[in-house]
Amino acid sequence: MIIRHKSFDTTVDTVEERNNLPYKVDHMVVLVKDAIADVDAGAGAATYKWSSALDRWLLISKSTIDTMSFETVELTIVAGKVIPLNVPVNNIIWDIFIIEGDTILYELRLSDIIVSATSISGLEAYEGKNLRFTYAYGTVTQQIESYMNEKITTLTELAPINLDTFKEVSDKIATIENNVDTTTVNIGTVDDFEGWLA
Repeated sequence: MIIRHKSFDTTVDTVEERNNLPYKVDHMVVLVKDAIADVDAGAGAATYKWSSALDRWLLISKSTIDTMSFETVELTIVAGKVIPLNVPVNNIIWDIFIIEGDTILYELRLSDIIVSATSISGLEAYEGKNLRFTYAYGTVTQQIESYMNEKITTLTELAPINLDTFKEVSDKIATIENNVDTTTVNIGTVDDFEGWLA
């Protein structure tokens, strides 16, 4: 018996379309392609999460159209995870499906999985199948910031950070910031970026 979980995450064109959705489910994520009607988001795309407790949409990410790209990918699940080619903005993905061949087996919610700057995990039950999802990735600066925050969190969980280590990390960040032109440089893959930090 297969139980299919319905995700209410969706993509709409405008804030008005988001406001007129026929349903609002706690923690559902909605990408608005043109959020100019929301003064907090401004021109460009924005991602919102519905809060039943607050009875309103919460802005969770925003970007001008020029600095954010969207991609739908399908990757094979190996060792309970997949590794996207780019760093998902704010660790958010949507339209999440488990695929086998040409068949959609399950639709997952964001809360069913673990999204980090380097992988999407928590998929052990779907080993060997494909994960199809959509995500946003931004400028080099946004990708570096997401990746560095993830690495710093991991490092501090593994061992207490000392001042020498902190200075090394700070120096590397300063070097990267001085050498990056955020309007023209393409960061490449997560693996490429890890090589820069070595």
